[in-house]
Amino acid sequence: ENKIEDKVSQNQIEIDTSKVKMKVAFIYPSNLVSKYAKSSIGTVSGYLSHQNSDYELVVIDTESESASKINSAFQEVKEANIKNVIALFTPNAVPTLNNIVTNDFKVYLPLVEKKDISTSNDNLIFGSISYDDQIKKLMDYSSTNNVMFYQNTYLSSKLRKSYDSIASNVRYKKEISKDENNFKNIV
Repeated sequence: ENKIEDKVSQNQIEIDTSKVKMKVAFIYPSNLVSKYAKSSIGTVSGYLSHQNSDYELVVIDTESESASKINSAFQEVKEANIKNVIALFTPNAVPTLNNIVTNDFKVYLPLVEKKDISTSNDNLIFGSISYDDQIKKLMDYSSTNNVMFYQNTYLSSKLRKSYDSIASNVRYKKEISKDENNFKNIV
């Protein structure tokens, strides 16, 4: 009995995730991230399955990042008694999330980089990589014949801004329409 109390006081108790039902909500605005959302849902469920977790994954499409849609989604999550949320929102949604997300939730935002946001809400976890750092590293391996192909999307705009601020000599830039899929001819 003393050994158990010692472990509890030292926070060393390990939880076997195969014995605990994990409930996770996956929230996304389909008008902004529909293609990315599909692969992300597969990644999350694949990870949980690989961990042999008994899990319930609730997927909610808010269609947009409007405050009313986000609020409605989090109300649904709260009613389902889910604490862990993965939300594919852009930085534009963070002010709304600041008002909605309380200690009832832990919300992981894989598309938002911490440096882009000023918030003191400890229940929001930012997971985006540093595109500046990634582009700087790629430039170490690059010749001076750099080209840029991009689309008119949120992520592409963010990458393009980073690339423009870091790469001084871009030889060629071309926007690719969303319905173009013959990349061999483009290149």
